[in-house]
Amino acid sequence: MWGYRMVIPTSLRTSIMKELHSSHQGIVKMKAVARSFVWWPGIDKEIEQICKLCTICAADAAAPAKLTPQPWPYHEQAWSRLHIDFLGPFEGRTFFVIIDSTTKWIEAFVMQRTTGTAVIKVLMEVFARFGLPKEIVSDNGPPFTSQEVDQFMTRNGIKHTYSAPYHPASNGAGEGAIKLCKRALRKATKEKVDLETALQTFLFNYRNCPHSTTGESPARMLQRRALRCRLDLLQPGATVDQRVREAQSKQIEKFTSRPSQQMKMGDPVWLQEYSGPDRWVPGTISEVKGNRNYVVSRENGTTTHRHTDQLKKRFKYCVPPGDLFNDEEDIGREVPQPTEPPSQTTQVTPAAPAQPGTSTDPPSQTGILESKRVRRPPVRYGFEID
Repeated sequence: MWGYRMVIPTSLRTSIMKELHSSHQGIVKMKAVARSFVWWPGIDKEIEQICKLCTICAADAAAPAKLTPQPWPYHEQAWSRLHIDFLGPFEGRTFFVIIDSTTKWIEAFVMQRTTGTAVIKVLMEVFARFGLPKEIVSDNGPPFTSQEVDQFMTRNGIKHTYSAPYHPASNGAGEGAIKLCKRALRKATKEKVDLETALQTFLFNYRNCPHSTTGESPARMLQRRALRCRLDLLQPGATVDQRVREAQSKQIEKFTSRPSQQMKMGDPVWLQEYSGPDRWVPGTISEVKGNRNYVVSRENGTTTHRHTDQLKKRFKYCVPPGDLFNDEEDIGREVPQPTEPPSQTTQVTPAAPAQPGTSTDPPSQTGILESKRVRRPPVRYGFEID
């Protein structure tokens, strides 16, 4: 079959790209529609660039794929890092839950009020039993961000770490303890048992049972002894550190994620917004708080704390959709202007028949990069060959 190539003027290419972009269907569907009607070298690259420069599409895009879970550093010394959070209100009661990341020991208290002063009183009671930790991890709730709590942490030499807002996975240990306690309270409600009694019974048995991650009971790890009960569930085996690392490795292997994106100060990004009409708003990295936590400055001058799962890279030179297309310029890259103005009619020239074993791609045009892929012979419609 004789092959043909249509020389598409720059102005026509711009109009085609503008028509494709007006549908706002995304990169994949725009490519599929374009291939069913027309082709020229570099069309895929131009479609990708137009979609990435569209501010409307970026502001309403879906969230990126989640990253592989990154476990917190494991401390061999007990009571080094605590995770705290509130449970409830549940049946009219609110509980303050504390978990030690090393031993998995859980403490739960019924709270009459959830103020900073009430939180400090509970922490002082717990510290009187087990001592001061090195670090406490919490969310950004008002009781934890109050000035009195901050002063209490500073006076006692405790590092207070905040998880990213609207990202409970950053405080995974605290969320896990909340789920365990809430499950026990739900069972107590169904059995019509007093909530506080049922919760303390659950904690007693939980502390004396081997944990799935450490392989040891929280009581054995924190108090170096088993709580006196009718059953001895301690199991000999590998060291705690080895079991924790194996459990963390399995979590990482079974989790499907996207590659990690490292950002630095000054990088333009799209940050996920939880108030307002747009789901994604432009911003700039103003501070790097860790390898996955950043402080982002919005265009209105305000700053916010975001996790890398709540950020997407933004192209620095974004322009409004109305300025994406220019009839006098090519889209995406420079193309040498022809020495003579193109004719108004479409020129169709026959090509030599393809030899066996050779590529049937259209011949390259001067100044345009041609794809090196070997394609099947194109099927042309609308031309009669004698």
